[in-house]
Amino acid sequence: MKLSSLLSLLFLVPAAQGAPPRLAPGQVALVDGKPVTMEEYKDFLYLCLAQSRLGDLLEFKLLRKEAQRLGVAMTPAEVRKAVEEEIRKLLETQFHGDRELMVKSLRGRGFTFREMKRWMAFDLERRKLEERVVLATRKITEDQIRRKFDEMYGLGGVKVVVRQIQVSLAPLLQAELRKGKSLDQVDRKALERLALEKARSIRKRILQGEPFWKVCVEESDEPAARAAAGDPQKARKAGLVEGYNYQRFGAAFADAVRRLKPGQVSEPVPFKAGDQVVSYHIIKLDKRIVTRLEDVRDKVIQALKAEPPTFFEKLRLRQALLHSPRVVTRETEKALPAGEKPRAGKGKK
Repeated sequence: MKLSSLLSLLFLVPAAQGAPPRLAPGQVALVDGKPVTMEEYKDFLYLCLAQSRLGDLLEFKLLRKEAQRLGVAMTPAEVRKAVEEEIRKLLETQFHGDRELMVKSLRGRGFTFREMKRWMAFDLERRKLEERVVLATRKITEDQIRRKFDEMYGLGGVKVVVRQIQVSLAPLLQAELRKGKSLDQVDRKALERLALEKARSIRKRILQGEPFWKVCVEESDEPAARAAAGDPQKARKAGLVEGYNYQRFGAAFADAVRRLKPGQVSEPVPFKAGDQVVSYHIIKLDKRIVTRLEDVRDKVIQALKAEPPTFFEKLRLRQALLHSPRVVTRETEKALPAGEKPRAGKGKK
C-alpha cells in the first residue's frame, strides 16, 4: 500500500484527488463535502460569546449618531486613510514590508485581507469617534482649571526658575565606613558640620564671581550635575530644577526660594529625613514670573480641552451610551418590570 494511502486511512481522511472543492458564497467550511454556513457559524459564536462583544457593536452605532449630532463624525475618506496607515505600520513592524507574507499569515488564521480591512475600519472608527465625542462633550471644572493653571504657570501663578548645588552627607559617611568604622562609631553631627562647611565654601566661590553652573559641575553631589562636566551645553544648565513646584527638597527649600530675589544665592539650606540632615543645598533664583489666572484663563481652558481623552473618560462615555434607555439587550430586558415592553422606538431618535 502506498504511504499516502496509509496516512489517509490512519487519519480517516480521504486521499486528495485533484484540487479541493471551493467554498460557495455564504459558506465558511466543508465537512465531508457538506457546507458549514456563515449563519450556522454565527449561531455557534453567539453560543460561545453570548453578549460579551455585543457592546462594541452597540457602542459603535451610538457613537456614530453622537458624532453626527456633535459635528465630529468621520468621513469615509478619513476612515480609509486611517486603515491604510494602520496597515502600513503593521507591514513595517511585523512583516518587514512584505504584503504577501501578511496575506499568507492572515490566510493561516482563516482571514482574508479584505476581512482584516473591514475589522480595522470598524475598530479604528469606533476608537477615534470615542475620542472625538469625549473631547466634544468634555466639561471643564474650576478645580481642573486651577490645577492646570498651577501646572502651566507655577503654584498660584508664580513660576520660578531655580538652580541648586547639593552637598550630601552620603559621600562623607562612605569615607568613614571605608576607614573601618561601623555606623554606630560614626559621629553624624561631625559629618553635618563638614557638609555645612563645604556648602559655605561653595557659596563663597559663587559670591566671589565664579559662574554657578561651573561650581555646580565641579562640586555638586547630584549625579546629573557631575555627568554634565563633559558637555558644555549641558554644563551651562547644571543644577536647574526642572518644573520646580515648591514641593521637591522639602519645606525649608521652598521657604528659601520664596525669600530670594532673582539673581540671589541662598545660605546653605538643610534637607532632613526625620530629624537628621541628609544634605545641604545652595539655591540660586534665576527668574520669578508672576501670572494672574484671569489673564490666561482662556489658554488654560484650551489646554485642558486639547488633552487626550483618559481611559476613565472613555469608559464613562461607553457606560453612559450602553446603559441609556436607547439600548435594549437580553440583559436589560430581564431588568424590566413584569409586563412592560422595551421602548424600542427610543433608539430611533
